[in-house]
Amino acid sequence: MSLRAMIIGTIGAVLVLGLLWPFTGVQGQNSVVFESISAADLQQIMMHDSTVFVLDVRTAAEYTGQLGHIAGSTLIPVQELAARIGELKSDTDQEIYVICRSGNRSRTASTILINNDYKAINILGGMRAWNKQLTTN
Repeated sequence: MSLRAMIIGTIGAVLVLGLLWPFTGVQGQNSVVFESISAADLQQIMMHDSTVFVLDVRTAAEYTGQLGHIAGSTLIPVQELAARIGELKSDTDQEIYVICRSGNRSRTASTILINNDYKAINILGGMRAWNKQLTTN
């Protein structure tokens, strides 16, 4: 077998594996799928449902800081979430709307929640988007 044929065969095998990998059922840390909605969508939901559970995963200083926080939200910083998961309601069917400053930490927190059988919904843009939405209404 020529070197060219071996290289083409290897490239072909890599491409096939790369295309089939998502269908193998093997899940890595980054393969968790969760829903994301806008801050405007969350505001609409909260206007019609007073039982919405909002989890803020910023630090305590951020929670009380300049961007403020959503009234009635629960604060558990993302770096403490895994250790404090037992503090959440035991009803894993209830949606937990997860917010941070800009949307990055809330994605991490949503992954932690999903891995612990909770239904997490990430808020795109975080408190920055929430506050921007409040000023445009």
